[in-house]
Amino acid sequence: MKIIKRTGKTLRELWSNNRSFFWQVIGLLVASLVIAIITASFVRPQQLRVVSRYSDFGATHFYHEAAWTYLLSFPVLALAIGFLHMLIILRLVRSEQVTIARAVIFLSYALLIAILIIAFRLAGINREFL
Repeated sequence: MKIIKRTGKTLRELWSNNRSFFWQVIGLLVASLVIAIITASFVRPQQLRVVSRYSDFGATHFYHEAAWTYLLSFPVLALAIGFLHMLIILRLVRSEQVTIARAVIFLSYALLIAILIIAFRLAGINREFL
């Protein structure tokens, strides 16, 4: 409960001091929610097995049939990145490390894009093998 109160207080301070940075943090949360919803739409419980790719590198690609629950890791990871990175960013802002906080936001967006790309590739592979 203490973390929630501090987070709310930091967000209010951020709103009053630096609104563009505030909107970047809120955008990170919204992006993580949207990507979680998109990647959750790829999960098909009726598929007993889905194809997962281990590597994009090299001439050969290693495939493995995994359970459909494997695809649940993508929305969970997107939500974890959104919320946990928000807490890290707000802590950095509270300690006046705004430059590092902006770098963390940028890297968080990059991670979310990577999650989306990998999820789209896996969804395409699963459609090919059905």
